[in-house]
Amino acid sequence: MPDDPSYTRDPLLRSFGRVMHSHREAANLSRPQLADELGCGATWIEKLETGRKPPPKPPPTTATSASARP
Repeated sequence: MPDDPSYTRDPLLRSFGRVMHSHREAANLSRPQLADELGCGATWIEKLETGRKPPPKPPPTTATSASARP
């Protein structure tokens, strides 16, 4: 796992994922059920719990970048 670039090396994120997993199971929730409650996708829950990196955010478009400037 450490050499796999799809996993995060951040120990805080890995620890958070383990804690979230244990709390989800203690609440008898599936990943899709938790995702519905949180308003996200079950894939994001899986990535957090397993320490997998989410896909990178797309770069902002020129119009978005220009409108975000003060």
